[in-house]
Amino acid sequence: MRTATTLGLGVALACTSGQFVATTVRAESQDSSSLATADLDSVMSLLDEWGLRRFFEDCFAEQAVDGEALVYSQPEFFQDACPQVPMLQWDRLWRRLAPLQQVSKTSHPKGVDTSLDSEAPSGGRRLADSGRFDGYSGVSIAQNSSAVFFAADRAIYRHDDGLAVWTPNFKVEGDVHWEGSSPLDANITALEWRIRQLEAQLNTTESDINQLQDVTLSRQCELLFQGRVCMSATTALHDESFFYSSYHGHVHGAFLVYDSGYVDCNVNGVGTHWGCEGDTSAMGVWLVDAESDSYVYPAEGTYTVHSANTWYEPDDSLGWWANAGYLYFPGELDVEAGQGFHIQYGEAFTDYTTSDNSGLTCADVYWKVGNCDVQAVG
Repeated sequence: MRTATTLGLGVALACTSGQFVATTVRAESQDSSSLATADLDSVMSLLDEWGLRRFFEDCFAEQAVDGEALVYSQPEFFQDACPQVPMLQWDRLWRRLAPLQQVSKTSHPKGVDTSLDSEAPSGGRRLADSGRFDGYSGVSIAQNSSAVFFAADRAIYRHDDGLAVWTPNFKVEGDVHWEGSSPLDANITALEWRIRQLEAQLNTTESDINQLQDVTLSRQCELLFQGRVCMSATTALHDESFFYSSYHGHVHGAFLVYDSGYVDCNVNGVGTHWGCEGDTSAMGVWLVDAESDSYVYPAEGTYTVHSANTWYEPDDSLGWWANAGYLYFPGELDVEAGQGFHIQYGEAFTDYTTSDNSGLTCADVYWKVGNCDVQAVG
C-alpha cells in the first residue's frame, strides 16, 4: 500500500488494489480536527502548500481569517468580503478545504460525558438551578467552545455567554414559552422609544404651526414687497420675470404696481401697461406658479375670460384696465418662503401670435397678508 502526502491537516489518499480511497490520518503535529483550531499563520502556511497564498493573503489577513472561520462560516461570506479574488481560485480553495472541513466538523469533541452530573469546567460556571436536571441522562459537554454538528452547515454550540444554534433556517413547530426576557424585548423597547421621539417631534411641529398661525392672524393687514419683475410681450419665462416669496403663510391677494415700460399685441397699436392695445383693451398679465406652471392670479372665479389662458376682460369694480397704475388681484393662497413665481404676458406664455407683439413692462409685486378684510378691493 502507498500513502499519498498529507495536506498537513489530517487527510490523505490511500491506494489499494489500484483504487484510491479517502482516509483520515494523523499528522505529526496536528490531530484530525486541527483546521478548526488553526490560527492565521497556519492558514497562510496551508495556502502556501496549495499554491493559493498570493490570491488570498491580503484579504484573509485583513479579515483575520483563521481555521475556525474556514470551517464554520458560509462560503458566500468570504466571497463577499474578498470580491477581488477570481472565482476560479475560490473553486480551487473550496475543493481543497472540503475534506478538511468535514473531518473538523465530525471529529469527536473533547470532554463528552453521558451523564449530566459532571462539574463545570475549571474557571467556568454552573447554572444556579442546575439541580433541576437531577435524574436526567443524556450528553454533557463539560467545556465551552463545544458543539454538536448536524451535517456540514448546522450546529448547536456552547460559548461563554450561552447556547446558540447555527443553521440556514430555524423552524419552530408548536408554542414557544420564554423564561426571562424575550429576544424581541430589545426591539420593542427601541420601537417604543422611537415612537415617543416621533410623537415629541409631532407635538413640536404642531406647536410651531399654531404659533405661525397665531402670528399670521394677529399681525396687522399689510403689503409685503416680494420683488421687481418684468414681463415680455414676446418671450415666455423672460429672465427678469421671476421672483421668490420671502413670506411663509397665507396671503389674501397680490398687488402689481407699475414701474416702467409697455406691452402691446399689435405693432401698429398703442402700447399699454398690462393689456393688448389701447386703454380699454383686454388684460393680458398673469401671475404664475413656477413649479406647476399654473395661473394663481387673477384667481379662478374673479375674472371674465376674453380668450382662454390669454386674455381676460377689464373690470372697473376691481380697478382692472390696461393702463392702471396698479392692479389688485384678490384671492386666498398659501405660499412658502422660497417658492418661485413669475409674471407673464398671456400670448407670450402660451406662444400664441407673438410675431406682431412688442414691449416689456416692469412692476413691483406685493403680497397682501395679515388680519385683513379679505373682501376688500384695495
